[in-house]
Amino acid sequence: MKNPFKSFLVFVILIVLMFALGSCQTTHRGFNYQAHHKKSQQVQKKAIRVNKGNQLTQYRCTNRH
Repeated sequence: MKNPFKSFLVFVILIVLMFALGSCQTTHRGFNYQAHHKKSQQVQKKAIRVNKGNQLTQYRCTNRH
């Protein structure tokens, strides 16, 4: 950038963005194991219900979405 005003403006914008993003705080940190376990249990129950009485060669997967 040849214009020093533009360079300074970009520098100021970057500093402001760093402060804005750095001040964000979340109430939950890390992986939510409880939600993962709950979803896993639901999918397992659905798979058991869908495949009840079928042989393993006719196993059908459940859609996880």
